[in-house]
Amino acid sequence: MDNQRQLSVYQFALLTLLFSLGSLARMIRVDEYRSLNLSMGMCLVPFALLIYLNVSYEQTWDFRVWPFFSLTFALWPAVLKRYAKNGR
Repeated sequence: MDNQRQLSVYQFALLTLLFSLGSLARMIRVDEYRSLNLSMGMCLVPFALLIYLNVSYEQTWDFRVWPFFSLTFALWPAVLKRYAKNGR
């Protein structure tokens, strides 16, 4: 993996963590999300080990499933924009 891709994956993971912390803080009505930062970060490590048991499984999943799964991320904003424009 080249450095540009590593940086973008890191930024995506960081922003995802930040937005999920902010949403969780709103749901449980906490003023500052920073108090949840360490606990949620520590929960992510075992979950990552649960999802990808080894590197070969991860690479197989990346090549077989991820292209189709990533289409939902690409198409979802277009669907939301269409329905927002129609007012439904």
